[in-house]
Amino acid sequence: MHALRSYSSGKNSSYDLQERLLDIQNLLDKNLSEQAFELINESLKKAKETENLELHLQLKLVEDKLMVRYNRQFTNEQILKVKDDIKKLTEQINTELLLGSLFIEMKKGDERRGAEEKVPEKEKKFLEELMKNPVFKKTDSLRRKGKLIAYNVQHVGNMLLKKFPIAIEYLQKMQTLYSETEPDTNNMFNYLSNTNNLLVLNVGAKKFDEAERYLKILESNRYKDKRLEEHRKTLFSKNLIFYLFEKSHYHLIDIEIEEAEKYYLQSAVELSGNNNLFSTYYLGVLNLGIGKFDKALDWIHKTIAHENTTYINVQAYCRIVAAIIHFEQNNFSLMESSLQNMNYFMKKNNFQTPYLKNVALLISKLSSLNSAAEKEKHFKKIIVEVNELNRVELKGESSYFHTLDTVVWATSKLNKVGYAVQLVESPSPSKIN
Repeated sequence: MHALRSYSSGKNSSYDLQERLLDIQNLLDKNLSEQAFELINESLKKAKETENLELHLQLKLVEDKLMVRYNRQFTNEQILKVKDDIKKLTEQINTELLLGSLFIEMKKGDERRGAEEKVPEKEKKFLEELMKNPVFKKTDSLRRKGKLIAYNVQHVGNMLLKKFPIAIEYLQKMQTLYSETEPDTNNMFNYLSNTNNLLVLNVGAKKFDEAERYLKILESNRYKDKRLEEHRKTLFSKNLIFYLFEKSHYHLIDIEIEEAEKYYLQSAVELSGNNNLFSTYYLGVLNLGIGKFDKALDWIHKTIAHENTTYINVQAYCRIVAAIIHFEQNNFSLMESSLQNMNYFMKKNNFQTPYLKNVALLISKLSSLNSAAEKEKHFKKIIVEVNELNRVELKGESSYFHTLDTVVWATSKLNKVGYAVQLVESPSPSKIN
């Protein structure tokens, strides 16, 4: 413990203030009250400067306790002023706790969106009411940390409600505040995560120049802290893949995909949890797009094997993607096996969706067709029926099932071009941003 304290000492203002609290207690134990008061006053100035409400409150409580003990040295007004300060600090901390609770509610909604792919009307109303909470009117009076919590709640809420311009606005406010905060490890973690969110939203809004600016921050920044540097590398590798995937609707360059894939593998990202699942998914689709089917299949299998994820809808659809890759390689038995595995996977996870079942049936039919004319007719059927499924089953909403768009793929087969070429020529499919 002594070694840990020695290592952490002076790392940031919080450690410094915590050490001062211990020093104050030591002075009081030795009945050196005058020196204790001097150190309290010094520490209160630092707590105020660094907006450390929690330690500011602890210092005020110690000051209040001492003033009561030595009440003859202070006027009633001075004692009441300290008690009033304690009350105000407590109110601010309680406000931030309430905002923190609202943020957890927002995160729960985001997790439900991950599992169900859309926010039900009932939940939309709940989110809208949540964001009307009177606590947000106090945002301007809060310290930087409190404002960051409030802005983050508003960002997540507007994301779920698909109000992306407003969500970007709150992220930009957060980015400004992070640039003003003490550059300790925790703040830099948050700064990088916020940079990541700004990049993702700007890519989703097709603002690629702005997104590239944030991508360069993740690429060029360097940190001495090992965990922080690993976090930066992970965010850069994942977002480079996402950036290239979204730009693939406009152009696709083999060398860029190879470089992104190489960097991702060097980062040694753990293949579990929701955060890293889409990188493998996108790499699978990107490689399919440029006709590297073995690589594509490898990445899609990695997505299927991903552990501890709530995106079972994506893992189910990846089995259809795998079937499409097997079709491209003329491996019809493996194609059928992949589709059968999808049905088993959905049954095992009690996850049933008519959209996936119907798309799987349409793809499955291809394995029994021999003539070019039969296949051409069926590709046309796939285009018509999947478009209808998009309209009826998905109600025209964006979907992870558009990551590899079966309509675009079927069209590419009719036009005898690669998926990537057809994707650039086709109208951009709607997708989750």
